[in-house]
Amino acid sequence: MKDYNVDPNDLVFEVVETEKIEDISHLKSIFSTYQAHGIKVALDDLGSGYSTLEVLRELKPNFAKIDRTLVDHCDSDKEKQERIKAIVDIAGEHQIELLAEGIERAEEAEFCKQIGVPLAQGYYFGKPDASPLQHDRLNV
Repeated sequence: MKDYNVDPNDLVFEVVETEKIEDISHLKSIFSTYQAHGIKVALDDLGSGYSTLEVLRELKPNFAKIDRTLVDHCDSDKEKQERIKAIVDIAGEHQIELLAEGIERAEEAEFCKQIGVPLAQGYYFGKPDASPLQHDRLNV
């Protein structure tokens, strides 16, 4: 980081939760080392893997991205609502910032916002664009 003049606070190390984590204590050690050096860690595709809640409790990442398969129609699917609420509760206990991926409908965005998921991304907000974003499109 010193060679490239990169501030560790500007870095995020991301792990995908879709794969079974064979050695969670080793991964926890890696997360802790990065965090001790100021590098943030994120868990991606949360909810699509094997043991979502246990992994979230053990690893305590700075960020967790709730998988789109769990977000899809979460506004009307009681089972998905319960799973997302459980994730929100654990995230709150451990100061983990959440992001909902794959928001495609206003109802999904509203549900996630109401239960405490502060960040969201998806086609509802805008489709990917190869051109640089214009300031006026950001609605800041």
